[in-house]
Amino acid sequence: MKNKKTIIIASIIMIIILCAAFTVKSFQNDTFYTIKVGERILKNGIDMVDHFSWHELSYTYPHWLFDIIIYKIHDMGGLNALYIANIIIFIIIGISFYFINLKQNKSYFLSLFFSILAVIMLARFVTMRAQLITYLLFLIEMIFIERFLSNGHKKYIVGLLILCVLIANLHAAVWPFYFILMLPYLFEYLIALITAKIKNKPQLGIFAEKITLEKNNHIKTLFLVFIISLVLGLLTPIGDVPYTYFIKIMQGDTMEYIEEHKPLILIQNLFVIGYLVIMLVPLVFTKVKVRLSDLAMMAGLLLMSFISIRHIAFLGIIGMFYLCRLICNIGKINSDKPLDYDLPWYGIIVVLITIVGTSIFVYNINFKDEFINENVYPVKIVDYMEENLNMDEVRLYNEYDFGSYLIYRDIPVFIDSRSDLYTEPFNHKTDIFNECMKITENYGRIFKKYEITHILIYKNTELNQILAASSNYELVHKEGRFMLYKYITTTDEASDQQEA
Repeated sequence: MKNKKTIIIASIIMIIILCAAFTVKSFQNDTFYTIKVGERILKNGIDMVDHFSWHELSYTYPHWLFDIIIYKIHDMGGLNALYIANIIIFIIIGISFYFINLKQNKSYFLSLFFSILAVIMLARFVTMRAQLITYLLFLIEMIFIERFLSNGHKKYIVGLLILCVLIANLHAAVWPFYFILMLPYLFEYLIALITAKIKNKPQLGIFAEKITLEKNNHIKTLFLVFIISLVLGLLTPIGDVPYTYFIKIMQGDTMEYIEEHKPLILIQNLFVIGYLVIMLVPLVFTKVKVRLSDLAMMAGLLLMSFISIRHIAFLGIIGMFYLCRLICNIGKINSDKPLDYDLPWYGIIVVLITIVGTSIFVYNINFKDEFINENVYPVKIVDYMEENLNMDEVRLYNEYDFGSYLIYRDIPVFIDSRSDLYTEPFNHKTDIFNECMKITENYGRIFKKYEITHILIYKNTELNQILAASSNYELVHKEGRFMLYKYITTTDEASDQQEA
C-alpha cells in the first residue's frame, strides 16, 4: 500500500478525535464512591471495613489500587481532571487496538475500520470506573500473548506476570478473565496434540476445510505462565479476594436486578447482531480459514456477552481483533496477502472529514452534559438537607442508583452501587441488597428494623405513591425527580401498610 506513513498518521488522528468526542461527560455511580474509598484508604489503610453506610459491614476493597489512583487524580483537579484522564485512557485503548491489528493482521484499511467500530461500540462503557483500566490491561495481555507466540521473546512472559499482579490489585473482580484469555490458545494446542496421535483420522469434512490447528511450541511456556499466575493473586493486601470474589457474587441476587449483569436479549443489541453477521457470513459463504483458537475466542466472548451485558465490552475490545483477522484472511484464500483496500489520498481525506464531522456532532451533544447529571443524582435536594437538617440525627433510606453520589457528598447511606457489599455472601450479616430491591413489599418492617428517620427516593416509584398516601410519612422537600420524606411514627409494618 502506498503512503503508509500518511495512512498511519491519519488513522491515529481519527482515533484520537473519535475517543475524545465519544467520551461521555457525565460520571456514573462507581466514580463517586471510588473517589471516597481511595481517600479513606490513604487515611486509614485497607482495614477491610466499610465506612460509608451505617450498617457496620466488612468490605473487600476489590479495586483498592484503582481507588487510590482515582482519588489522587480527583484531588489534583476535581471531576474535570477525571474527565481528561478518562479521555486519555480511551485514546490509549483505541491507538493500542489499532496498532495490534496493524501489526498482526497487516491490513491498513481493515485495521482502521475495525478500530473505528471498536471505539464507537466501547464508548458506552467508557467511564471512570475500575473496568476502564482493565479493558486496557486485557488488551495489552492479548498483545503480549500474540507477540510471544509469534517470536517467543521472554520479555512478554515477564509482562504477562506483571499484568496478572496489576489486575489482581486494580480490579480483583475480573482477575479470572486474565486466565480466560489464555484458554483458547491452550485449547487449540491440546486439540492439535490429540489430533496428531489419532492414527485413523475421521473425515471432518467442512471442519477440516474451515479450521486450522496451530501446534505452537511456545504454548508450553504460556501454560507454565498460566500455572505460575494462579498463585500471583496472593500478591495483594486484600487476601484471597481475587480467588473468592467471583464465586461470592454469583451466590448473591445482584445479577437479577442490575441492568449490566442481566443476560443479553439479542434483538436489542445491534452490535452483537452485527458481530455475528460479520463472523458467520465469511465462514459460511467463503472458503476462508480460521484458527481454532480464534474461533474459540470469538465463540467464548459471544457466550459471555449473552450471559451478561457487561461482557459486551470485552467482545468489542478483544473479540473485534479476532474478527478483524478473520476478515483479513479472506484475502489469503487465493494469495498470501491479507485482504486490504488501497485508499487514494483523496479517499483518506474524505474518511478524515467524515470522522471529524461525526465527532464534532457527537462532542457537541456530550459537551452539553454536566459532570453530575441532576436528573440522575439528587444534587439540589442534598443541598437542602445539608442546609436545613441536622445530618448527625438523620438515618437515611436511599435508592440504590444514587447512593454513591451521597457518599461523594459525605452522607452515610442505606445502600450504594457497591452491590456486593450489601449481599450476605460478602457481609456475612444480611441481604440488604435484596431488601432494597423488594422495599415495597416490606417497607414498614425494614424502616423500623434500621430505625430510618428520612427516606430519599425517586418520584416515579411505587414506594413514593405508598408514602404519599400514608400519615406515617411527611413530605419534607421535593426537587425534580426526587422526594424527601420524614418518618414521623414508629407503628408496626402491618398497620402502616393497611393505612397506605
